[in-house]
Amino acid sequence: MGKEQLDVSKPLIIQVVGYKHTGKTTLVCKLVERWKSSSARIATIKHDAHDFNIDREGTDTWRHRQAGAAAVVIASPHRIAVMRSEPQPVQRGTDSERRQLDNLLAQLADMDVVLVEGYKSAAYPKIVLIREHAHWCLLDTLTNVVAAVYWPEAELPVSEANETDSSVLHIPLHEAAGPSMMDRLLAMHTSRDADDTE
Repeated sequence: MGKEQLDVSKPLIIQVVGYKHTGKTTLVCKLVERWKSSSARIATIKHDAHDFNIDREGTDTWRHRQAGAAAVVIASPHRIAVMRSEPQPVQRGTDSERRQLDNLLAQLADMDVVLVEGYKSAAYPKIVLIREHAHWCLLDTLTNVVAAVYWPEAELPVSEANETDSSVLHIPLHEAAGPSMMDRLLAMHTSRDADDTE
């Protein structure tokens, strides 16, 4: 999957969602490694339902924020980091959360692929991680699910698997960053681009 196969005018956006401790971060890292080996430019967005702080007490940027700056940018010859405070906390599953994600994606428009960990309520194509049998219900509650990556202990019996949406690719955890997943994601992106030009 080379960079030349992706339409660089529009990044491929894939969400990786699921409950806690299902392997979302591990899968995101494997997908990044896989696409990076093909020279694609990859970005990731990690949704944190809690508050976080990437700054350290006593640094100049920390002092800027303590003084009241709503946004602080630090730049070096190799990296740029932007820390912004939201004027109001963004509530999960709301329009403001979806707008937050869309604004972040707009800043990454020059990437080939953007992997989003979380933001379950957004409408982008999703890979759902299934660790327990009860997690399969996510396929009924989430939109735009393209793949379900399941742990061995959560594998569906054939009779139940036949009852699930046939458009959703079921992939065992050990094959999650393999060719069938990557081919499916690329095909989905290519067909979306074709639909956009009609």
